[in-house]
Amino acid sequence: MEQRLLDFFRGYVRIRITGSSRDRFLNLCAHRGIRLWCLMAVEDGFEACISKTDFFV
Repeated sequence: MEQRLLDFFRGYVRIRITGSSRDRFLNLCAHRGIRLWCLMAVEDGFEACISKTDFFV
């Protein structure tokens, strides 16, 4: 719960991941230590939240 509150105050971006290499993108994020949360499958890919500092990496 504390982490979600910190993420809210630091700022986050909601992203949509589409295309043919969605799994590769998720694996690269994990390898680089970029944390995604609220990952949900949508009709053409995934949606997730990412911190604004990780978004600009």
